[in-house]
Amino acid sequence: PEYMAPEQARGRHQEVGPASDVYALGAILYECLTGKPPFQASNNLDTMLQVIRDDPVSPRQLQPTVPRDLETICLCCLHKEPGKRYSTARALAEDLRRFQRGEPIQARPAGLLERLRKWCWRHPAAASSLTVALLALLGLLVAGVLFTIHLNAARQQAADRAADEEKARKEAEARFELAFAVVEEMYGEFGYERFRDVPGLAPVRQAVLEKALRFHQRFLQERAGDPRVRQAVALSQLRIGEICHQLGKHEPADAAYREALASTRELLRENPQSRLLRRQLAGVYRRHGELFAAMGRVTQAESAYGSARDLLLSLHQENLGDVEVLADLAGVERALGAILQIALRPRDAEKAFASARDRLRDRIQPGYAAVLRQEYALATRGLAVLYHRNAAALPHGLPGLTRLFNEGVALSDALVRDFPQVESYRRLAALTRMDLATWQANWFNLPGAQSNLRQAVILQRKLAAEQPAIPGYAHELAISLNNLANIHILRNQLDEAHKLLDEALEIRLGLVARYPLEAAFASDLGCVQSSLAKCLEKKNQPEAARQHYDEAIATLEGVLRRQPNHREARTFLRNASAWRAAIYHQSGRHVEALADWNRALELDDGSMAWEYRPGREKTLRAALEQLLPALTSRPKWVRE
Repeated sequence: PEYMAPEQARGRHQEVGPASDVYALGAILYECLTGKPPFQASNNLDTMLQVIRDDPVSPRQLQPTVPRDLETICLCCLHKEPGKRYSTARALAEDLRRFQRGEPIQARPAGLLERLRKWCWRHPAAASSLTVALLALLGLLVAGVLFTIHLNAARQQAADRAADEEKARKEAEARFELAFAVVEEMYGEFGYERFRDVPGLAPVRQAVLEKALRFHQRFLQERAGDPRVRQAVALSQLRIGEICHQLGKHEPADAAYREALASTRELLRENPQSRLLRRQLAGVYRRHGELFAAMGRVTQAESAYGSARDLLLSLHQENLGDVEVLADLAGVERALGAILQIALRPRDAEKAFASARDRLRDRIQPGYAAVLRQEYALATRGLAVLYHRNAAALPHGLPGLTRLFNEGVALSDALVRDFPQVESYRRLAALTRMDLATWQANWFNLPGAQSNLRQAVILQRKLAAEQPAIPGYAHELAISLNNLANIHILRNQLDEAHKLLDEALEIRLGLVARYPLEAAFASDLGCVQSSLAKCLEKKNQPEAARQHYDEAIATLEGVLRRQPNHREARTFLRNASAWRAAIYHQSGRHVEALADWNRALELDDGSMAWEYRPGREKTLRAALEQLLPALTSRPKWVRE
């Protein structure tokens, strides 16, 4: 920050330009002349405040030997207003060359005083006589002025003390406001969901969040009793809850949310009509509900979401045109639907998702706020997935559910068409097509599933290429490639499936190399290796298939050594073990086949025993048939 221009420190990025570079060059020149930067405090925040508000100390005060013209050039570079600095670095360089040649510099055109100083240097005798006369006159003037100043000094001192106190108070408030704004911006950047799944960024993100947490905790210690900042206190309590939640500190987060609820309710009692406070209280309830959901406390999550919904519903009814409140209301109802689905209450979840859709149904056409269209698309997706996963409890019919999935796809596609640069809309469109493809594959509409997965892959390839630092995009692309390859395998389009799996394998290997400690990436690598083995098996290449099964099993066993209860890794390993057992059986390697069948049954949760036990029995019978001829000459007790 010592070399940061004032417009950069204020965050006015539209003003940043060549003049900002000139400022940095001036700061370097200042340090060369004086041995220290123009501004330097005990911490970065105070340094930024000095850059914004204070003027630099004159270089000649620190180093009297500095030529005046060189000082003028330096201070011109450090002017607070960009327009009063040199326009370019070239202009600065040209003025420095003029100084070296002893020519007048442009930073300070030679005026009357400058010309007089140079005349005195050329005519020292005449200048001495003139100076004596001027000093005599000046002495008379000073005597009169001092007498007047003495009379006003007492009154001015009192006024100065009052002004200093007011200035100090305003500076303290300004420092607080700037610090609060900086911390809020820092929290906003690293609190985004897109950064939550970036393993390489996790330590940096955690450090930033912990710094923000310490700031808010210190602020509460120092200012909690100040009536002028009570609303900021409530906001700090909310931020502490959010940060603790993101850092996995659930109990401190719960306590902070409860304090935020109490503070905001107290403010609301004093100003019950404040829409800002009522919306802030709804936000605290929503965050508290998200925490309860993460902790598995479904009943409390439902209660918190219900309180948020009631507040937002009241605000919405008062002003039907408030887009932000309507979007918040629909988002809370979606969250309520999700928690009710977890609570195995599909009918109540259906009501919540349907309510969110009904509120937004008339505002989803192009021209309405994009956030409302996005919320409607998300609610539609949630309702479709709910019907898909609860077909017995919520029979919706194949045509009806197909229409619902297609509606979700159309909504997300329209958002992408109208806002092609918004990543979240493109991601939503891809995920919605993945959901539809899963539904179609379950109902054996393989061409439809294939078409939707191809569209998802197109969107996800572009996202992954544009944002290589966000592994979630590459991860979702690999899932779609794997699923699409499996559809090709089912349709006996094996060469195309092989190409897709090779691409997915390359992505998975890259993710594991970049994030070796991320178990989910290693687990999904094992899944792709198994799918590739299955493809080769279908192509009648059993030995190549077995080698890929070997790689998949080694990968997945490594995941389970680190995390024995990793659900996806256990499922993938179970499948790979059973599939390799079948290859071993066909090649007559019954001992290895039995070991794989046993491993598959050990990992099974009971859902595949109906298939694995007959397979194991078949292998065991074949092993005995192979063994019995060698036992015919053995004693009876050995054969038994």
